[in-house]
Amino acid sequence: MGPRHPHRRQHRPAGNYFLVAQSMLVVAYSILLSVSQQVHRLAVAVSIIAVVGIVLAGVWGYVSWWGVQYLRHVQSMAVDRLPEYQQTRET
Repeated sequence: MGPRHPHRRQHRPAGNYFLVAQSMLVVAYSILLSVSQQVHRLAVAVSIIAVVGIVLAGVWGYVSWWGVQYLRHVQSMAVDRLPEYQQTRET
């Protein structure tokens, strides 16, 4: 493995963080359902968790879309600058 370059951005899979956050929301939701006896507080807490989950899913979708756009850009640059890559894609 070559030396690290501090000026290069290291790729970190963001999907893992979203998966962990959504799993924590599911755990919080299930704990609230099992513990709470007050229906009004339960409804408010469950609504908040649902909204946070929907927002988190939207952010995850945007980050995933941006990653695909970045990959397409890199592929098009590779096709333009690397003839062997273009030949590989054509076969």
